Amino acid sequence: PEAVRWVTDSLTIVQDLRWVSFEPWPASVLAEAALAGGGAGPASPADPERCFALSCQLDDPCWEGGSGRVLALHHARRGDDEPALRWIAEARTRCIRKPDTWAGLLGAILLTEAELRAAVGDVGGAEAASRDLVALAARAHLDGLLPGGLAILSR
Repeated sequence: PEAVRWVTDSLTIVQDLRWVSFEPWPASVLAEAALAGGGAGPASPADPERCFALSCQLDDPCWEGGSGRVLALHHARRGDDEPALRWIAEARTRCIRKPDTWAGLLGAILLTEAELRAAVGDVGGAEAASRDLVALAARAHLDGLLPGGLAILSR
């Protein structure tokens, strides 16, 4: 609840200041909080889709990756596996299209991809995403993401 308040306040400040270039991040985080049961954010993909569109207009690979990941999570929550997998693949592609990728976001995308692929029975895809995650985690000191990736590999 405290995080949802903080993100809501951040989004309000960004909107009040008309700081459009930073809007997609708190909006995406708020949408993910709603999916996790935080009680805020959209009930439909409309807000994450708006975030994704704005991220594309801003040409920001991190914002594109983050909002694409939330769209994948939204579709997965609804049981729409095919669009969920398309969105997580899109999120990954967008996130790494420039050399200054935020490693933590890429790690979150890889973990989400591995989990989504495992959930639909794509063992090979889940293992490939997990291996990519473990390699990234080792390079970028993302120790908190290692258990998730290793758990999928050990299944």
